[in-house]
Amino acid sequence: MQCLLLRVSVLFVVLFVGACKSTEVVVTGGSVQYQAPYRAPYQAARTKYHDLLHTKLAVRFDWERQHLHGVATLKLQPHCFPQRHLVLDAQGFVVHRVERLGGHVKEALAYTYDGKKLTIDLGKMQEVGVAYWVEVAYTAQPNELEGHKEGSLNGSKGLFFINPDGGDRTKPRQVWTQGEPASNSSWFPTIDAPNQRCTQEVFITVEDRFKTLCNGVLGYSRLNEDQTRTDYWHMDLPHPPYLFMLAVGEFAVVQDVWEDLEVNYYVEPAYEQYAKAIFGHTPEMLEFFSQKLAYPYPWPKYSQVVVRDYLAGAMENTSAAVFSEEFQVDDRALLDSDCDDIIAHELFHHWFGNLVTCESWSHLPLNESFACLGAHIWRAHKYGVDAGDLCLWNTLQGYLREASCKQVNLIRFHYDDVGELFDRHSYNKGALVLHMLRQYLGEEVFFDALGYYLKRHAFSSVGIHQLRRVFEEVTGEDLNWFFDQWFFAAGHPVLKVEHAYDHGVLTLKVWQRQDAQTTPVYKLPLTVNIWTGSEQQRHKIVVEKPYSEFTWALPQQPALVSLDRRTMLLGVIEHAKSPAAYRRLYYQGGDFFAKHEALTYCVNNMGDPGCCQVLQAALQDGFWFFRKMAAAAFKGYKGKDLAAVALLLSELGKSDAKPAVRAAAVCSLASFSNPAQYAAVYKQGMAARSYHLVSTALYAYATTTNEPGKFACLAEFEACDNAKIVLALASYYAEAKQPNKYAWLKAQIARRQGRRSICPLIVVLGKYLAVISNEKNQADGLALLHQLAVGTEKAYVQSAVCEALRHMQQVKGAKALFDVLKANL
Repeated sequence: MQCLLLRVSVLFVVLFVGACKSTEVVVTGGSVQYQAPYRAPYQAARTKYHDLLHTKLAVRFDWERQHLHGVATLKLQPHCFPQRHLVLDAQGFVVHRVERLGGHVKEALAYTYDGKKLTIDLGKMQEVGVAYWVEVAYTAQPNELEGHKEGSLNGSKGLFFINPDGGDRTKPRQVWTQGEPASNSSWFPTIDAPNQRCTQEVFITVEDRFKTLCNGVLGYSRLNEDQTRTDYWHMDLPHPPYLFMLAVGEFAVVQDVWEDLEVNYYVEPAYEQYAKAIFGHTPEMLEFFSQKLAYPYPWPKYSQVVVRDYLAGAMENTSAAVFSEEFQVDDRALLDSDCDDIIAHELFHHWFGNLVTCESWSHLPLNESFACLGAHIWRAHKYGVDAGDLCLWNTLQGYLREASCKQVNLIRFHYDDVGELFDRHSYNKGALVLHMLRQYLGEEVFFDALGYYLKRHAFSSVGIHQLRRVFEEVTGEDLNWFFDQWFFAAGHPVLKVEHAYDHGVLTLKVWQRQDAQTTPVYKLPLTVNIWTGSEQQRHKIVVEKPYSEFTWALPQQPALVSLDRRTMLLGVIEHAKSPAAYRRLYYQGGDFFAKHEALTYCVNNMGDPGCCQVLQAALQDGFWFFRKMAAAAFKGYKGKDLAAVALLLSELGKSDAKPAVRAAAVCSLASFSNPAQYAAVYKQGMAARSYHLVSTALYAYATTTNEPGKFACLAEFEACDNAKIVLALASYYAEAKQPNKYAWLKAQIARRQGRRSICPLIVVLGKYLAVISNEKNQADGLALLHQLAVGTEKAYVQSAVCEALRHMQQVKGAKALFDVLKANL
């Protein structure tokens, strides 16, 4: 970041690389004093005064007060120096007693407690290498925990009671935990740092109707005299405290298997029949990752549980991953989007993050970047190279969106809040960096090195340099240049590329256009593809200066010159080509990235007849994404060959194997002149199983046709609970100013309380209330919007309410409510 400040006729130009927030020049008594720019504090790995060896917990729940009553028995030993005191993370507890265990004798220990740290006087100096046991009886009070951030992973209350009194009939009663990065110490005392790891035992006492899930395996279930049940779970392999978990609820447990390993899916009973459709690729993933890494899945079981009101998409707790309720879908929803990416992500963590763990959160990419890479390699393995490359492309776009306003190092030692690290850099950029290293070293060497890394550092915590050293040992190459520019520097390359052919010589010019004062001049191993006639040449080059030039002797002018994006994916490449070259790139480029570049050009140059020909060809491409891209490009098309285009789109809309392609074709047909003539295509889509296709076709049919019985046909879909179909209907009713749909729309919003799918419906409610003339419904709708905004701490709901009110500025009372909410939320 650059900071420029001019004061008292003195020009100070100060350039700072890194986390610069402000620069101050203060005038005092006629002298100028310089105040250094703000830099976030250095965040060291937790100093290990003690090693946490084992944790035994006995817990039960007070649903009414939303408390956990627990007894924690911890085995520890001094790490390097003798210790007299033990400091445990223990957030928001009532501590009842602290004792030292020795044989059958318990000795009370003195302690102090400030609400966050429990400092225990061990009574004597504890020698290195001598283990000891401490027992803490406590009550965890998550809802009374000061400073927790509602809806945030960082600073969460750790332990969550869902519908504890059973008063909400739309939700089950559940208890679940969320530990990363440091919230498990909200429900048991521990050393809550990623560089600790221990084995565990957990005794969970619940009402007999509930099922429980925890790390490790279920040792036994015992029915108690008070009709409760105690489940004993144990994990005999050490793992970090932030990966401890428990979940309690009335789950249906669907059993699967991989080799002799127990694989289970915990879902609500209504989704039991779909559990294997959702999670059923898990055994295949276990096999694939175990083979690919040459390191078999190391944990004693693998379970996946879906819970309500979860804070994020999913969490990789060791042997027991947690997923949000969005994963509970039926087989029709799975036609539109599978869950494989996140399922693979959380599973790959069981090698990268759980088996080998980052030593501090500064090294978070050692966990998250690898997990994202795991999703990429799974998709390519299961669904083909194009599908894997599409995943990479989407990952790149996610990073570039964040990079437009934030560019930081991957490895960050200076930060204010650990939540800053859980961003598109640690996930997306890190995965793409690993992909580039994989391309540079080759598939076999890359995964050989990863297997060696896992074997060498299994059940330990590491930093980024341990990863680098492994790759250097395997390859024999100094890779500091790669790690320095990608892990320890911010930004990405921006390349301007030009090529020219003159007198039998092709010249390729490459400029690095990124800001060299805040971003490195990169060393970039690249591949150049050159086509002369039907022949293709591939040349490897290395760009490592602000300007580089390369030449090749060629017998004739090349038809196409292109950089291979798979070689250097992370960055921006500006390489203008002729229209003919872009068309050739689609047909001869040979990979996803070439085709995508060509089709993007054609979409933006629809006035070129040659581009339209390419897009028509793409309507029959072998990869569904390109068929969808081409079908969407013809939205509003009025150019040449319209009849032929309409015929191709009609065929796609009726029969393409991919619902997303059919939906894109329907959208484009609905944008043509006289769109009602395609009513048969819309109706065929409305009869499909894909919710996305049905909702798209439904909206097209509603907005473009006036057939007799249309509203009766639409009304048949009002009973459907799918969010996409409800939104399509609601949007049409608002646009058509249908006067009698308020009660239905209000009921749909009530059914989606607590779900993210409520947000677009709230916005549509605002649009609907703005166009109807029923003042009673408008007043009731305003009251509903007010209730939705003040009745939640979820920012996305409050934002949706404000957006709805923006559409209602002419409705009586709407502006006043908007101003009140804007001032108070």
